[in-house]
Amino acid sequence: MCPRFACRHRRDDSPVWISFSERRSIAGSAPDVKAPAPWAALAGAAIGGLSSYLVFPAIGVEAVKCIPEFNRGTALGVYTAFADVSFFLAGPIAGYLIGYFG
Repeated sequence: MCPRFACRHRRDDSPVWISFSERRSIAGSAPDVKAPAPWAALAGAAIGGLSSYLVFPAIGVEAVKCIPEFNRGTALGVYTAFADVSFFLAGPIAGYLIGYFG
């Protein structure tokens, strides 16, 4: 039984493809830092974007592991809703901060 507000798993319980996806995301972000041309930045963004399709469901699975089976659908819906809200708000907030701080 997991604690009520925290779910503790051993580090090696995570699937191998989570760490592979994280490494691919970092590899995709590297060209964006010092891209010599727009195509290099686009390639880095594509590699980083391809890695997120594995991370999002993997984190969702980890998030609902500690929830009783009869509430897992609700928990996954709440996880998805909060992720959508954060995706919606991240762009405008980042744009405001970039505009404010330059």
